[in-house]
Amino acid sequence: MVLKRDRRSLILVAAYALCAGACGNGLTSGSSGNQTLFSFFSSLPAGDSLPSTARLGVLWTDLLQRQPDVLMPPDWFSTNIGDSPAVFGTNVYRLPPAAALFRIDTPDGRDSIEMAFGELFLFEDADYNGTFKVDRPDAGTAQSDRYLAGAPQAIVYVARSFSNPQNGFPLGASLLPGYSTLFFNCHGGQVPDEIIQNSGVGFVMQPGENLPEIRTCMRTHSP
Repeated sequence: MVLKRDRRSLILVAAYALCAGACGNGLTSGSSGNQTLFSFFSSLPAGDSLPSTARLGVLWTDLLQRQPDVLMPPDWFSTNIGDSPAVFGTNVYRLPPAAALFRIDTPDGRDSIEMAFGELFLFEDADYNGTFKVDRPDAGTAQSDRYLAGAPQAIVYVARSFSNPQNGFPLGASLLPGYSTLFFNCHGGQVPDEIIQNSGVGFVMQPGENLPEIRTCMRTHSP
């Protein structure tokens, strides 16, 4: 199942896929364990708290709706979320699942980027099984778990970057290979006014059954 997206945001990205072919084969995930590939810090607004069953989730999504969403397996990363977290850290041990990678071509078809785009969220693991599933439009929950918070930032992984900077690319003119987090400064519009890499992640409490849509631009699961 491919979930619905915000069409206005997707128009920006679709301009880079006019000549896109099939999605690339992707990369094999690395080994888990003590080797950390990427780390970032997250926070909640002062005064907010989380239940002891709170967990971090990553939902990899194809911005062009060509393939289904992919959840990051929970044992591929770790967090130290406490009962009342002011700041907590996350270590990522593996590359995104190969099925999460997608390719976007420039309009002339002479250049492309292969990447994965992940929505970050906090959820309540109500059944204590450590997993989270979605099966409805708007990334609706499939079990008794529920979303607790979303973030204006996203996590991205670039397997292959553009050969040359692309000034019109909605995710920034030049994304380097590897992991990073992106903050989208929207100012209420559909187009990001500013994109900041690796600025940390600030979650916003928005409990519900559907993926919290915190951003006003680059929204990936709006109806």
